Order: sequence, then structure tokens, then C-alpha cells
Amino acid sequence: ALGGGRVAKTDAIDPAVGVECCCQVGDSLAEGRPLFRIHARTQADAEAAREKVRAAIVSVPFPVPARNLLL
Repeated sequence: ALGGGRVAKTDAIDPAVGVECCCQVGDSLAEGRPLFRIHARTQADAEAAREKVRAAIVSVPFPVPARNLLL
């Protein structure tokens, strides 16, 4: 974990870490264009987060409609 969230109410939050989305569902992807930007305290944390983010991404060769977001 990068440390940007918490499991328990008493856990500390590190506001300098996290994952920033650089595109949205339905955007066209291009080689060299970042999908995410990872902010981490250490290189090891950044690499671990990168592997988790990569495992969560699905890329398809056709347009995908964006879903409605309900909060």
C-alpha cells in the first residue's frame, strides 16, 4: 500500500502518495501516453503499485462507452 488511505480510523494518511488517472474510460490510447501517474515515497512502493495498477487494466481494440457514475 502506498499509504494514501487507511484501514482503521487511527491510521495515518500520507497526502503525498496516490494514483492519478490520466485518462477516462472510452479515451483512445496512444503509445507513450500515460494512463496513470503513481506518486510514491520509494521506488519499491512505486513498482509494487505499478504492478497492481497494470493487473487492473483491460485494454480492448474497440471503443467502449463510458458508464454513468453514481455517487
